[in-house]
Amino acid sequence: MVGVKNLIGNILENKKIILLGIFLLFLDQLTKFFARNLLTEIPVIPHMLSFMYVKNTGAAFGILQGNNLFFIFLSIVALLFLFFFL
Repeated sequence: MVGVKNLIGNILENKKIILLGIFLLFLDQLTKFFARNLLTEIPVIPHMLSFMYVKNTGAAFGILQGNNLFFIFLSIVALLFLFFFL
C-alpha cells in the first residue's frame, strides 16, 4: 500500500508542476501580447531610464541578427544533446 500512496503522490505533484508551467506560459504570452500592442515608451527616470518595445531577431545584443535557421538548428542540437546525454 505504501507504494500506491507514493505513486499517487508523485502523480499529484507532477500535476501541480504541469499546471504551474501552463500558468507561467500563459502569463508569459500575455505580457508579450501587451508589450507588442501597448508598449510605446514608458519613462521610469526621465531622460535616464525608460521601457520600450524593441524586436531583436538575433542573439544577445543583436548578434547574428536575421540568422533564424542557425538558431533553430542550434536549439535542436542542444535539445537532442540534453535528451540523450542527461
